[in-house]
Amino acid sequence: MNPSVIITEFSPEYQPGIDLLLTEIQSEYPETIYGNGTKKIAEVYDLPGRKYWVALNGDRLIGSIGIVLLANNNACIKSMFLQKEYRSGVAKIADKLLKTAIDFAFRYKAAQIFLGTMIQFKAAQAFYLKHGFKQVQEDELPVDFVKNPVDKVFFRLV
Repeated sequence: MNPSVIITEFSPEYQPGIDLLLTEIQSEYPETIYGNGTKKIAEVYDLPGRKYWVALNGDRLIGSIGIVLLANNNACIKSMFLQKEYRSGVAKIADKLLKTAIDFAFRYKAAQIFLGTMIQFKAAQAFYLKHGFKQVQEDELPVDFVKNPVDKVFFRLV
């Protein structure tokens, strides 16, 4: 990882950086990446069973990820976003963000981790498959899975 890139726990002071990150990512796609009623991380980060992290390069927020602990030893990856120029390369920032969330979920006894993503996020889908996730159908998700209405492709890690 670039020595100036750190992963740290989310706090509300990072929300403007996340807003900017999402605006930049949205500009890459003609379809909206937000569902109606999508909450900002600052609105949900301190709810029970939730944890979020950000990746910072100096003062610039370049990525985020979260985990939601669910019933029956399940968990859900949320809000994994990374600035375009950091999505690949030797720094492996995406890998480190994902590992941070997965390690947290496993520490809290998650047996399965689920996530949803959008159809057009082909690189993200390949990334999850490379990291051991398997694609599942929507009806295989836990009943308490926190679904973003724009997500149409789902994965599970056992």
